[in-house]
Amino acid sequence: NMSSREFWMFVGALSLLISAIQITLSTSLPIFNSWFGPNGMLPLFENDQVLDDVIGHYNSIQVPFAIVVTLLMAITQFLSYNKTPNKFIWKRTAFSLIISLVIAVFIAIGLDFFSSAKEGIVYFLLLFTGLYAVVANLDYWIRMMKGSVRVSGSTIAHIGFGLIIVGALISNSKKEIISSNTVFIHEEFPANENLLIELRDTVAMRDYTVNWVEERHEGNYRYYDLDFIRYNEKEEPIETFSLSPSILRSDKMDMNSSEPSTKHYFTRDIYTYVSYADLEEKVSADDGWNNKWEFEIKQGAEMVLYDNCMIRLDTMVYQADMNEEETDLHKLTMGLRLTLTDMEGKTHEAIPLYLLENNVESHIDATVDELGIKIRFEGINTENSNMILNTWQLEEEEKPFIIIQAIVFPHINVLWLGCILMGLGTLIAFVQRARKA
Repeated sequence: NMSSREFWMFVGALSLLISAIQITLSTSLPIFNSWFGPNGMLPLFENDQVLDDVIGHYNSIQVPFAIVVTLLMAITQFLSYNKTPNKFIWKRTAFSLIISLVIAVFIAIGLDFFSSAKEGIVYFLLLFTGLYAVVANLDYWIRMMKGSVRVSGSTIAHIGFGLIIVGALISNSKKEIISSNTVFIHEEFPANENLLIELRDTVAMRDYTVNWVEERHEGNYRYYDLDFIRYNEKEEPIETFSLSPSILRSDKMDMNSSEPSTKHYFTRDIYTYVSYADLEEKVSADDGWNNKWEFEIKQGAEMVLYDNCMIRLDTMVYQADMNEEETDLHKLTMGLRLTLTDMEGKTHEAIPLYLLENNVESHIDATVDELGIKIRFEGINTENSNMILNTWQLEEEEKPFIIIQAIVFPHINVLWLGCILMGLGTLIAFVQRARKA
């Protein structure tokens, strides 16, 4: 019968099942891409399937499910098995319904839910049904069950679930992103929400300073140890703590997952995660010279070098020494006089040398420190008489950096209280069932 408790318990269970299926399918997109994507075993899609707006995607589907489930949690316990007369339903639920509605209106006005008409109505309904689940189950426990703990497992669990919904909704609506950068970072990382930190550097963040101490590797996890110092209005340090957000690397799925680290307070949480980190291993030459380039140039010619200067071969000089019998070449020294002109028009001279002694080649490289360029004269191309040069560019080692996001979630203790009560209620229900068995 549609007025029976078991019918609406079935509807609630069915709603949870459909909700679980949706979450499973959405979070399994990387697996589906590896199977059916362009590089999968059975390529059915031309492009990988991704969620453009992840939060919007889940909210648009899961919020309605949450409204249905919390509403059923509030009403179902007041229903009788087999059939419930209509007058009993209203009589049993009217008090908690009115109380929940009044509280929800006050909270919604305080949180300014109605500034956005469409989302405001949806979030108000979720707030109301979450409060309704809490108040109705508390009312049922006091009036119907006389406050007995031994048979209150489902009721306490439902109160906990309602508090989780209410706590998450209030905390998320009043969250404050405290990480911000003073300069543009990247279009994917808005400067007003993300903070760039270099290794062993300290940067300011609202009332805090943040220092990236070190990066640790443990298996597929990379931990980023951060030290926080909070200051008062007089800029005096009043609190220090450390967080270690991490990134989990997946070799199989070619994707990475950010794992947050949280500082818990009684009334709020500071939730911190790494929104970007360079996970590629750096390969650098031992002497610091990189970007090797081999080319040929003839006398009087000039060409662009590394997009930051022009190089011109002015002249070549050489000196040949014969052996004592003057029958064979004992030593040959050749040098190139090169002119390098930077982007401001300033010229720099370089003379790399090529040495040949007793048929053993060696080189004396020329270094232009102002441009960070090293030049080696490798020899002469006998087919076209061009000079063969090798050049390297001195690249200063980039200091590692990460981008973090730090968010303050107020009133998060409501959510944690809900988690505790939901676990406690589940345990009581388990014990109760075990005793019956």
